[in-house]
Amino acid sequence: MALAICRRFPGSFCGTPPRPALIKHHINKKLPGQTCEDCVLTGRMIHTDARMAATLKFLKPLGYQAFCNPFAYSATQSVTYWNVGSCTWQTEQDPPEHSSLCHPAKKVENINSTSSSQRLLTTSSALPGSETSRAPASQASTLKSGSPRAAGVVEEDIEIFDSFEDPRGFLQLRPEYQLHSYNRSETCQPLSVSEGELILHKVTVYQGNLQPQVIAEYFCKLSSLPAEQHHVVLSSTRFALLCQLSVKNIQLFDVPDLINILKAFVNLGIPPSHSMLGESRQVPQDLMQKLESLVLKYIDLINLEEIGTICLGFFKSSSSLSEYVMRKIGDLACADMQHLSNYALVNILKMFRFTHVDHVNFMKHFGQIAPQRIPFLGVQGVMHLTLACSALRVLDEGLMNAVAASLPTRVAYCRSKDIAKILWSFGTLNYKPPNTEEFYSALINEIHRKMPEFNRYPEHLLTCLLGLAFSEYFPFELINFALSPEFVKLAQARSKFELTKELYTLDGIVGTECLDYRGNRLSAHLQQEGSEMLWNLARKDMCSKPEFLEALFLLETMLGGSQYIKHHMILPHTRSSDLEVQLDVNMKPLPFNREAIPVEEEATLKLKHVGVSLTDDLMNQLLQGKSRKPTQGETESETEPRARELEKTAIHLGSSPCSMADRLGADRLACMQAPQVKLAIQLTNKNQYCYASRDLLGLHNMKRRQLNQLGYRVVELFHWEWLPLLKRTRLEKLMFLHEKVFTSTF
Repeated sequence: MALAICRRFPGSFCGTPPRPALIKHHINKKLPGQTCEDCVLTGRMIHTDARMAATLKFLKPLGYQAFCNPFAYSATQSVTYWNVGSCTWQTEQDPPEHSSLCHPAKKVENINSTSSSQRLLTTSSALPGSETSRAPASQASTLKSGSPRAAGVVEEDIEIFDSFEDPRGFLQLRPEYQLHSYNRSETCQPLSVSEGELILHKVTVYQGNLQPQVIAEYFCKLSSLPAEQHHVVLSSTRFALLCQLSVKNIQLFDVPDLINILKAFVNLGIPPSHSMLGESRQVPQDLMQKLESLVLKYIDLINLEEIGTICLGFFKSSSSLSEYVMRKIGDLACADMQHLSNYALVNILKMFRFTHVDHVNFMKHFGQIAPQRIPFLGVQGVMHLTLACSALRVLDEGLMNAVAASLPTRVAYCRSKDIAKILWSFGTLNYKPPNTEEFYSALINEIHRKMPEFNRYPEHLLTCLLGLAFSEYFPFELINFALSPEFVKLAQARSKFELTKELYTLDGIVGTECLDYRGNRLSAHLQQEGSEMLWNLARKDMCSKPEFLEALFLLETMLGGSQYIKHHMILPHTRSSDLEVQLDVNMKPLPFNREAIPVEEEATLKLKHVGVSLTDDLMNQLLQGKSRKPTQGETESETEPRARELEKTAIHLGSSPCSMADRLGADRLACMQAPQVKLAIQLTNKNQYCYASRDLLGLHNMKRRQLNQLGYRVVELFHWEWLPLLKRTRLEKLMFLHEKVFTSTF
């Protein structure tokens, strides 16, 4: 059974009338003396009850258009790919699914590798206390009857995934879906080979004058050819011409015609990779908002497998669900997660990853059931669970250990995408499992074996290497290949992502941390381009945060001016900026930031002989050993601000009060001194840490490791300390910063 889905156009209505749909079967709610069989009958009766039936009201079309983008995956798009899925730079959407090139015979195209809801529904119904209110056991037991999956889960079956049938498994959970689905068993009038040739000939002759209805009719008739002729038709240039004509006239088709064309595609066996299909993941947002309203309206009547399907649909169309709806979904899943199929669980997690909603209770329940499911979940499903955890910054050691223990023996089933995102996830969460060496060795070796596939998807190789670098693994041979001019050119030309930042990050890591590396490096031009891109992003990000601007202003005030502190990226490849301060041998700040020094003063600072002008007043102070008394015109109130100014100077110098003239001379002398201590001040935020913890994520932990290697002392302005201080007095904030700079680092 296949599901034909179409979009509607102005002035047309969906081809099926409103029907009762999405009715929850309350099978578990027994009445006194009621048997399980009675419950099933009661549940079926409920859905016919007019009081309980929910009517699926089709949306009145406004102006939706059908989109066809045959080159959606081949076109170069400017998409931020950092954090694979999204971490602090999360705008990347999942690349198209693709199966491994190295193991085509094993049919390992296993997006979630659970054999859909069929397998888990069967196994779930066998568990003690299994709740069947969401899908009657009689239905679940008949899913794909006669197949090995219906008899139970076998090890060889785990990695098998039917990309056509499995996502449509939910259609068999309710009879209502058959009213809206296309049954492939429907028979139609067979078409002879000669009649098919005549149709293709007419396409060539009348191509400019074919009406949309005629085009749809031709598709339907060609789909009635004998099965052995389908390959001949699909490879025909005349059929390709018919496809082009349908694309050209796509906005002129009415709904029945579109449905008939989709039925013809099913019968002809057009593969997902065909230019007429694969996927652009675009949809009118007003349509998705109305669909979300329907989801919310009937959410208490939808079962968990349907919720998983809804989440997958929104995820695949790059459409978000509101936080409120996601929390409702999380609550429903928590109530019966032990009976939630792996397929639905993965799809719900995809949506949590996409929306970045932190449903604490859901993740808690997930952590309780996920580790024991890992051995029975295909590697693609394992990847999605792991990636969701890293995107949500949730470190569950039990889950990570189960993944690490399971993968080495199954790594051959991994696609390049799976390897990349699993390595990224472990690196992002900065976690090393007990079997670290076995785990990383297996995955690195598999990268070598799958290099032809990585050449097709160069972004995956860069993701692998960045994830490995976070975990302090640096396979020089792979790095040398990734930074070679040939691969760089390939990555820029073939990938749909803009990979300059990823290449620059990898190059910067190698240059900082791998001093014995002698392989390829990026060209100076690309290094400059990557540095500018990342600096612009980091500066824009930090300068939009009030807590950062306040810290910078107060540090400038405390130290004596902007020349004593510099906001820049010490390590540009780490994608975040720093506040650098340099101290001399006496632990006094140095005016090293020449960009902040006025031009007229810079020339003076370069003089070798520096000193203070000897005025009569200063000579009197030196000879008499005491300060002059205030003149008759100076009052007590006028001298007090000057004293406070000297005290401020003493604070930022970390010494006793001194005259401003002494300070000027000290500044000029210090300008020529080499710094004794270089401080890299980090203003942190919660997204740099694992969720609800103080454990840094991989990128930020790597940055601090590399700053130490360069001789910097890292000063942390922890967000849990600094943000509450923003509501306190200015003096309290200055005292806090003074302690951080001059006390806590030594």
